[in-house]
Amino acid sequence: MFLLIPSLELQKKIDYDCAVQSCSWGKFQVMGLYYSNLYSSPSELEEAMNKCELQQFRYFLSYLKNTNGMIIALKNKDWESIARLYNGANWKKQNPKYASNIEKYYNQFKGEK
Repeated sequence: MFLLIPSLELQKKIDYDCAVQSCSWGKFQVMGLYYSNLYSSPSELEEAMNKCELQQFRYFLSYLKNTNGMIIALKNKDWESIARLYNGANWKKQNPKYASNIEKYYNQFKGEK
């Protein structure tokens, strides 16, 4: 048995604000529930995310700046704290290699220009 998840369009017909806030947006997959970091409403978030990648990047930056401890964790290369702050307390159960993958990709791409 599997769970059939309705499309975002159907979810928005049921409860627009809840639907927009409960999914991830843009290249950086930031949850819509953080819309108030940068936007006045879920609809403003959706409009910006569908506009261009620059808006998606701005939203990601606002998430980083407004997530307590994230900037320090990034500066300290504290991969486990980054994983916890970005994916929640259960990140190890969902993806035990997440923190080590962040470190691996950081080291892989840090020297590229």
